[in-house]
Amino acid sequence: MEDLNPSAKDSLEKKIRIYSETIWKDKVEDGLLGQWIENFNHSDLSIKNQERLNVLYLLSKFLYFGNKETREMLKCIYRDKFQYNVIQKIRQNNGMTSDLSLINSEFNVVLTKTRFLGVGNPSESGMHLLYYFRQENELTKDLFIHSHEIFKIDGSRSISLADNSILRYIFIDDFCGSGQQAISYSQKIVDNIKNLNPSIQVDYFPLFATEEGITKVKKAHHLIT
Repeated sequence: MEDLNPSAKDSLEKKIRIYSETIWKDKVEDGLLGQWIENFNHSDLSIKNQERLNVLYLLSKFLYFGNKETREMLKCIYRDKFQYNVIQKIRQNNGMTSDLSLINSEFNVVLTKTRFLGVGNPSESGMHLLYYFRQENELTKDLFIHSHEIFKIDGSRSISLADNSILRYIFIDDFCGSGQQAISYSQKIVDNIKNLNPSIQVDYFPLFATEEGITKVKKAHHLIT
């Protein structure tokens, strides 16, 4: 790496070392960075130097989320997006009570009327997140269903809700980029739910999202995210 601009090289390597020791959990071992950068070995020295600076810069912008971080985020979206909001409404409906027994009792009632689902088919990552989500938030298996379990179809092919006691469906996803995948997947599901019972709340909780994607999903289905 001696051909690189020393100042730029040192600055980027320092940043990468800090990332490795903190958010990357020592994933970049000693000497590994040098070995990796040697793969960029253009015959033209100036091009080689620029390529190496470019890839070091890109690496310095890389965000790594391992299993531990993912589990913590799944705790956060349950707590911040669901649990805290429900508890706040319970308190408001009961004169801003601080009675933990009352709050816990009413929260459990809301929870029993809630179902959590993944976005996509069983082979996609949004579905696999549900296992961690259930574990980290200590939730029972009966609170999780597949999308086809929302509805039932009778002999005349008429569609209805399989369980009329359920008042909230929460879709868990890993990433919302353009928002198109979430919209396409839930197009018929959410529309059918709302047509059958407009009062049912449908939420969409992605771990990561772009502002554009979230806006599109909200607009398409009037979801709470």
